[in-house]
Amino acid sequence: MFGTVFMLVMAIVKVFGDCQSPPPVKYFDRKAFGGSWRIHTVIGKPVLGPVPPCYAMKLTGAERYNVSISYRDGDKMKSISGEEVSGEHGMFVFRLRESDVKMVVLDTDYSSYHTSYQCNMEDPTRNTILVALRSTERDELLIKNQITKALKLVNITGSRCDSDQKECPNKLRAVKKYLS
Repeated sequence: MFGTVFMLVMAIVKVFGDCQSPPPVKYFDRKAFGGSWRIHTVIGKPVLGPVPPCYAMKLTGAERYNVSISYRDGDKMKSISGEEVSGEHGMFVFRLRESDVKMVVLDTDYSSYHTSYQCNMEDPTRNTILVALRSTERDELLIKNQITKALKLVNITGSRCDSDQKECPNKLRAVKKYLS
């Protein structure tokens, strides 16, 4: 009896404890999406920890992405590196800090913004909506509109945190060349 109840509880946890699977952007272009992104806004419970200033993500590689997350810690820039372990059509799993992080690209124009859902697969309560721009300059109207659209696709509860991109190192020159 106890074994049956335990298995039922584990099945319920499995169903309700998984990361969400919103639909990715249609006709995803892996090559155009690669490069550097400044993460301006995060809603929810961040997948790896608090949202720092100068939060950025760089994706490189043709077949599988290598990912580098950079951020300011005091007066120093730090980074976390990882790699894509699976992915297709705008849905990816990256291994970062010994955790698998699911990322679904919800919307992008490839040249200026993207909105994505991210979830720590070991702790699905740590899931977010990210709005990232290629630029350090904020576009409040675009960010607001992207958040509104994304919240129709995923159920995220939690606070909004904006990453301060002022006075951050500008490493986007290579992206301009990549996109042209």
